[in-house]
Amino acid sequence: IPNGHLGVYLKEIVPEHKIEKDAVIIDGIGKLGWDMGMGNTFFGALFRIDEKFGQKTDYNTMMGISGYAFRTSVYEKSLCPSAPDATCGYDTGHEILAKLGYEFDVYHLEQPDYEECHYTFKTQAEMTGIIKNSIDDGYPVIALHLIQTPEWGIITGYQNDDFFCRTFFDKTAMTNP
Repeated sequence: IPNGHLGVYLKEIVPEHKIEKDAVIIDGIGKLGWDMGMGNTFFGALFRIDEKFGQKTDYNTMMGISGYAFRTSVYEKSLCPSAPDATCGYDTGHEILAKLGYEFDVYHLEQPDYEECHYTFKTQAEMTGIIKNSIDDGYPVIALHLIQTPEWGIITGYQNDDFFCRTFFDKTAMTNP
C-alpha cells in the first residue's frame, strides 16, 4: 500500500432470502438505493415500476410534471415532518400516477385513530389478499412502511405469507427480489 490515506467503506450485506419453488415473483424491477440520485422514495419506487412497465419517464421529469418539485408542506407555522412524502399534503403521488396513465387503487391499513378520514380502510387479511392478487396478475405494489422506517418501497413478490420487497434500506446484494 503506498503512502497516503487509506479509506475503508463498509456496507452491511445480509444473506439472500431463501426462495422456494412456489414463490411468486415479478422479475426485472431494479434496485432502490440512496446512491442512485433519487432522494424521494415514492418517486424512486414509481421510477422503477415505470422503467419496467411504462413510458420510461425519467425521475426528474416525474418530479416536475407531478408538481412535487414545486411544493412545500407547512404545518402549524413550521415545516411538516412528512413534507418529503409525495402523498402528504397536496398529493403529487396521485397526480403523477394519473398523468402517466396508470390505473391504481389506494388502500390504508385499518387504524382506529383514523376512522374519520376519507380513506379506504382494509384489514390486514384483506390487504394481504389484495397484494397477492396484484402480484399474481403481474403488477407490483408501491407501499409505505415496509420496514421500520416509514418510507416507500415496492412489493415484488411473495412466498407463503412473506412478501419480497425492494426498499431504499435493503441490505442484501439484490441478486433476487
